[in-house]
Amino acid sequence: MRVCLPVIGATDLSYGYTQPVKEGAWYNLYHGFLEAKPVTDKTSKLVYTLMYDISDKADKAAKDADIANRKMRFEGALENMKKLAEGQ
Repeated sequence: MRVCLPVIGATDLSYGYTQPVKEGAWYNLYHGFLEAKPVTDKTSKLVYTLMYDISDKADKAAKDADIANRKMRFEGALENMKKLAEGQ
């Protein structure tokens, strides 16, 4: 399944996107930003920043579980980006 999220800002080395509001559904203010920061002439560092509201979660355990799940998924995505960039 491919999800298209609206880009809300972009530079030559970064972009930001948001999750659209769905009428009648919880809106978690979801925004993501991905930036390739040059480190040397031949290397870059990928920085992914995610902002979202988890106040709809029932308790601290549910919030912690949601954060852990997202962290695992996004770290996996960054690892895949690294492999692609390195030609693996």
